[in-house]
Amino acid sequence: MQKILLLLSLFFSLLAPVVAQNSLGPDVIYLKNGSVVYGYIIELIPEQKLKLKQNLSDADVEVYLMEHVDRIVRSVQTDYPRAKYQKTHIGYKGFVDAGVTIGTGLNEMTRIEFNTSHGYQISPAFFLGAGTGVHVYIDQSTAVIPIFLEMRGTVPTQSRFAPFLTVRGGYSFMASDGLYEMGWYLAPASGLKVKVNDRTAWNISLGYTAQWFHFDYDGYYININEYVNLGGVSLKLGFEF
Repeated sequence: MQKILLLLSLFFSLLAPVVAQNSLGPDVIYLKNGSVVYGYIIELIPEQKLKLKQNLSDADVEVYLMEHVDRIVRSVQTDYPRAKYQKTHIGYKGFVDAGVTIGTGLNEMTRIEFNTSHGYQISPAFFLGAGTGVHVYIDQSTAVIPIFLEMRGTVPTQSRFAPFLTVRGGYSFMASDGLYEMGWYLAPASGLKVKVNDRTAWNISLGYTAQWFHFDYDGYYININEYVNLGGVSLKLGFEF
């Protein structure tokens, strides 16, 4: 239990600084005639002009000559043009991530995970693909290979930060003496996406990984034949491209 609390504390400590920066308000443009204009600057050419949208989803663009502008107050001071965070590349998308899963319940088996998935970004909000990985069980010195489908939903935002939900589901094999069938695999998670540009981003997520294992034991006094869930809380850091 202490390991899980430590994992949760680490996740929220990493999440807090970026969430605090995620509230983008409109820019404020003070004109020399005394008017004040609120909106989102999508293009700024020093000493010439600026282009502005009242809402980023609007098609209408307002243009102001810089000779009529007294001063500008930006909602976020950044060296990156905000426009590149407003788009999402549609087409092929790949993910890689690494993390740790802390076992819970009666079967506390901690493992280090490396995963990759590839597929199609259908819309700014939805990704569908398939992937695989290597999960190394530390206490058992055993590696497990899951093969899964992945669905990922991302909330489109006007900033470089976007929350997401993902679900991976499939079947796993134990990589010892060949590939031995282990059982069903399910890994839902939620997290935060930090965009680098319209194609790439960093991801941090917290979720639960369920890994079922077919336990079959024939003893002198007892026979056991059941599926056991080697579940745990997962913290992952990933990159998408």
